[in-house]
Amino acid sequence: MNATIRITKIVAPKIQYKTAPLEESTLSIYHNETLVSEAYRKYRLSNGVACKKCGSKDHYWLSTKEQFQCKKCKFRTTLRSGSIMENSKLPIHYLFIACHLLLKTGNRLTAEQLQHFTGHKYFEPLWSLLRKIKDEMPLAQQYHLLLHFIEEKQNEALASVLASAPSEAQ
Repeated sequence: MNATIRITKIVAPKIQYKTAPLEESTLSIYHNETLVSEAYRKYRLSNGVACKKCGSKDHYWLSTKEQFQCKKCKFRTTLRSGSIMENSKLPIHYLFIACHLLLKTGNRLTAEQLQHFTGHKYFEPLWSLLRKIKDEMPLAQQYHLLLHFIEEKQNEALASVLASAPSEAQ
């Protein structure tokens, strides 16, 4: 008696995440890359940027080069260098979205969920970013990062209100 084994490919169903429309609109505030970069710069400065050359923690921001410069040895450090975003080509706003969702879910965010919310095509870089955040960034630091963004967002809103207000006649 000849028995033949038939192997069939099993295709996993696509996972649909149930999200409220409020969640999508809440995350859309992080898509302003200049605002996010400014908040991330302030977060990095508040935590202290260490020079890779001399180890000094005294830096200032070179706005023309968009880099930190050491006050002692003049060595320049990019915004991403020495942080979770080092060696990553992902936009910085993905970090803010991930931190927001991690705080909301109680650190139980999966890479598939992050991929859904960011709309990023590839899974691996998001998994790597999520691993780095979970391993190297406690929840208090994630909260601190988002507070810098909220402060920056309020400053932008205030500046736009002041710019649109009519000037007083003398």
